[in-house]
Amino acid sequence: MRRLTFRKIAAIVIVAVIIVALGVLAYITFQKAPLKEIPAEIKIGTVLPLSGPFSEEGNDALIGIKAAVKWVNDHGGISLFGRKLPLSFVYYDDEGKPDNTVKLTEKLIVEDKVNAIIHAWGYLGEFSAPVTERHGVFSIQWTAGAERLMGQGFKYMVSIHCPLTSFFKNPLKVIRDADPNAKTVALIWRSMAG
Repeated sequence: MRRLTFRKIAAIVIVAVIIVALGVLAYITFQKAPLKEIPAEIKIGTVLPLSGPFSEEGNDALIGIKAAVKWVNDHGGISLFGRKLPLSFVYYDDEGKPDNTVKLTEKLIVEDKVNAIIHAWGYLGEFSAPVTERHGVFSIQWTAGAERLMGQGFKYMVSIHCPLTSFFKNPLKVIRDADPNAKTVALIWRSMAG
């Protein structure tokens, strides 16, 4: 079970990194002001709960992101205006604490000068998205835990995950199909940290 969960997280993260790279490419290519110079690399950043209550998920995500960055770089990087640009990756541990998420996302943008942000894991993305939006930095929400972000009109954020509210639709349909008279269903999950 643990291995299956890791593979799912790694696959989602790999897709997310590739989408971020393509998004940064599109953002750089189609922005209104022309580029003064082509960057030497495309720098991606994230803040993850590498310690604290969601450290297992955060560390799995980190492994997946690192694997995706390595894969992109091993395959020549990202093509931009006839040049191949490598990805670089900067990350910080927010310990699963929203205040840290905000501060460290700000640090990625202001100090590390990342070109794109992969939002914090789960509900913590609710705290990093307003920071990236305020700075006009391209970002991606790759987990469904920050469902409240959808439909808020963020101009620089995309999401690749379905909303949490849709997670139980198929299992509930299976239960209904198996026993249309079922009256009770038990759901077990881990609640948010804090």
